[in-house]
Amino acid sequence: MKKIAVILSAILLVVALAVPSFAASFTPSVEQKGAPTVVSATDADGNAFADGEVIVTPVSAADSADAAIADGLKAAYEQIKAAATLTDIAP
Repeated sequence: MKKIAVILSAILLVVALAVPSFAASFTPSVEQKGAPTVVSATDADGNAFADGEVIVTPVSAADSADAAIADGLKAAYEQIKAAATLTDIAP
């Protein structure tokens, strides 16, 4: 019985030590991909935006944003929370 336990322990040890070696060459996609770039953007009237004219504000910064931006972010967040499917948000 002791010999079987030793053999099983050795096999388990070999398998456990091999797992980190599989992850040694893993690189998260965040490090491999560059930041997205805006190729072109237009407003509702078809006017092109200049560089730096579009500012993205995360929902977590809604409290420190302007009142109009904060209201829009909170309304969008509530709409996303209430949606059951993706088509409810963007038909």
